[in-house]
Amino acid sequence: MKPVIVETVPKKVTVKLDSTPLLLPKKIQEQHQKFWEERTEQNPIYVTEKFLRLRK
Repeated sequence: MKPVIVETVPKKVTVKLDSTPLLLPKKIQEQHQKFWEERTEQNPIYVTEKFLRLRK
């Protein structure tokens, strides 16, 4: 498992949402895919309906 990096952020963070689709770079897509494949191997509840109900 990789270490978690904690960084200082400003006290106030503004998040602006946009409905415009965004295609992530291939390398980031691959990292994202790998992350979720590892999570679901370690704990299959991530891909079950039960998990989705718990998160609502």
